[in-house]
Amino acid sequence: MHSPLPGAHVRSRFALGPLARALLVFACLAPSPQLSAQQPEGYPAWSLSQGLYGGNSQTEATPAGDGVPNLLKYSAGLPALSRAHSSDLFDYTFNSDTQAIDLVFRRSSLAKDVVLTPEWAWSVEGPWFTGGFGLEFRGLEGDREVWDTSLPFDGTGFFRLRAGAPDETLRPRFRSPFDLAYSPSGDTLAITDREFGLVYLLRTSGPYLGEQHSVLLHGQPTGLVWTAPDRLLVAEYGVGTLAEIDTTPEKPRVLRRLRAGPMPYGVALAPASGLVVVSDFGRSEVRAIDLETGVEVGRVAVSRNPGFVAVTPDEALAVVANTLPAGAADSLVTAAEIALIDLDDVSIAARVPLPHGSTNVRQIRISPDGRWAYVVHTIGVVVLPAIKLDRGWVNNNALSIIDLAARRRLATVLIDEANEGVTDPWGVALGDGGDTLWITAAGVHQLVRINLRGLHRHMAGDAEVRAASTLHPEAIWPRLWAGTDQLEYHLHQHFTALRSAGLVSRVRLPLNGPRGLAVSPTLGTVAVAGYFSGDLLLIDPDTLETMASLPLGLQSPADAHRRGEKYFHDATLSTSHWVSCATCHPEGRADGLNWDLPNDRVGTYKNTKSLVGAHATPPTTWTGVRPNATVSVASGFDHIHFSKPPAQIISDTNTYVAGLRPEPSPFRTRGKLSPLAQAGKVLFESSAVGCATCHSGTWFSNLGQYDVGTRALADGNDINTPTFDTPSTTEAWRTGPFLHDGRSSTILEVISTHNDGNTHGRTSHLSPTEKNALVEYLLSF
Repeated sequence: MHSPLPGAHVRSRFALGPLARALLVFACLAPSPQLSAQQPEGYPAWSLSQGLYGGNSQTEATPAGDGVPNLLKYSAGLPALSRAHSSDLFDYTFNSDTQAIDLVFRRSSLAKDVVLTPEWAWSVEGPWFTGGFGLEFRGLEGDREVWDTSLPFDGTGFFRLRAGAPDETLRPRFRSPFDLAYSPSGDTLAITDREFGLVYLLRTSGPYLGEQHSVLLHGQPTGLVWTAPDRLLVAEYGVGTLAEIDTTPEKPRVLRRLRAGPMPYGVALAPASGLVVVSDFGRSEVRAIDLETGVEVGRVAVSRNPGFVAVTPDEALAVVANTLPAGAADSLVTAAEIALIDLDDVSIAARVPLPHGSTNVRQIRISPDGRWAYVVHTIGVVVLPAIKLDRGWVNNNALSIIDLAARRRLATVLIDEANEGVTDPWGVALGDGGDTLWITAAGVHQLVRINLRGLHRHMAGDAEVRAASTLHPEAIWPRLWAGTDQLEYHLHQHFTALRSAGLVSRVRLPLNGPRGLAVSPTLGTVAVAGYFSGDLLLIDPDTLETMASLPLGLQSPADAHRRGEKYFHDATLSTSHWVSCATCHPEGRADGLNWDLPNDRVGTYKNTKSLVGAHATPPTTWTGVRPNATVSVASGFDHIHFSKPPAQIISDTNTYVAGLRPEPSPFRTRGKLSPLAQAGKVLFESSAVGCATCHSGTWFSNLGQYDVGTRALADGNDINTPTFDTPSTTEAWRTGPFLHDGRSSTILEVISTHNDGNTHGRTSHLSPTEKNALVEYLLSF
């Protein structure tokens, strides 16, 4: 049983009292799924020992008449024919300060293969949220394992714990460290785990050296920031909160939660003004919140899917990395941008575009003097056909430097080698007082060290550097110094800049999928976490050697879905390591760019499609060139990676892609449509508008191909059959730009600007209010 915390309301063993009934909280035991060949080892023998048949029909039977499925009894170590009560299965604690239900479940140690999944919903009839809620094994109690979980609770809602055989909805969890931050004193390293729903606290000095704690969190923990020597703030993506954590070694715990928009992702602190700056990935907004009161004091819209955030030392600006391009993909300046936000009035101070084709913008850091911001991203070489990977002719990987005083991009430099990609850069950290920059390359499992002081001296044309330079004859520096080329426009077109000047070192790390990293403020040690390997490395900053390798906890053996997720993000499976599947399909979605793929002849640019629901909505590609997603995945390795991996890798990758599920829309309120979206639903389904004629079914696609009046001269269709696949409108809030060539940056443009002749739904007769209602409904999918 959890110990009551200050302000907690406790009802143990599910004896729901008047308070619990008034708060409308119910404990639900879901029926277990049918057993398959993956059934937990020991269940058939247990069934027979309990006097039951071992067939599949028994998995949902409750012969004791208590409503508890047999598989749940098996996992809890209870006899099948004896009546059980929920108190035999778990205890709980209500905590009003943290808006949480803390749940304790006791599982039989003989049922290790049973998957436990805590779930939560706004209403019993609505969708159940299954991912990301903290779940952790805490120890043994006799012959039963004790597991803890924490679920969001704010006065309304429902929760349950499902137990069953592994399948596509009940999967084991895997430790997946995401972001890292050292405490100001350097004595504690905090690490968020996006899949396990935890934050790890590793003691790096003092009397607790080496001690590790974990705190259960909600949603998918992403960005984090220290607000005091023993206080941590963590973004809880998907449930709309920031968790404030007391990190004291004796009893680390969540103290309270702050509302922060439906999908908080990055978080930064302005300590002098007491402001917390948080990005809302789903709504494309940035919020300023008073740390003491938790009250939002300002909000501003940014371009698209803001991720990581940083605040300048003088607290004048917040610097926000917009993950994806926001405009139409057929533009010659399609690129993600960096937003500079004036914190005095929480308004846009400047929008700084990155080079054409920039996307997948990740971590951002600011120099100690506040002059520069450093951000990593990919650059899609979309002006060329995607037929050769040599020398980055499909994708490049870059570091961009933003001049915060001038509020413009100073330069972008490639971190690739001339003949090998350093693909999917993710994390950024500064060391040596700002003289050294560290980057994780998630796709190739590398750590990159850049001599930042030397790079700035080269870009400034320092006379001492020029005199001492023995650069490669093809290096760009002499041309920059002579004024032949310009930093802003030409530096990112050359692979020799860093290597020729001796400004970069790289090392392949003994982990998989490095994302977050941090530099100790006292020792300079570089901490790097492997998202797919679930471990932490401590790296010597001088030798780049691994000083220590620390698992973050027990890791389950990878299933096909997890293996496929790992392969999907692994650029070492491509020729010369230039791309991963995730380079163009971040998180299985779309990068916002148009690409000239050879599957419908060269010279035909098409917008990247999300892969969510791809296996359920054949054919794939805009022109239906591939009959289904299984063929498309294999073709992707053949014609995009230019590699021939083993069949098992292709199969596992297909399993991952087929298992992608849409996220709840941030445009819903407590899982429900807004009044405007309800009006849009009526229009969507009406025969007068006709949207639902084609966008129908579970995935909002009837799988047909139609001429919707959007064909362009550059399209590869036969002129007599200018048809395109009906795309799923699932997750329309994050799949823009729209139409086959990405010409519409918004859904409103789809139904207004680019719908001549009402060939794409009959919308010309709709009023502006009705069009906005239709858009609101589509954003709510």
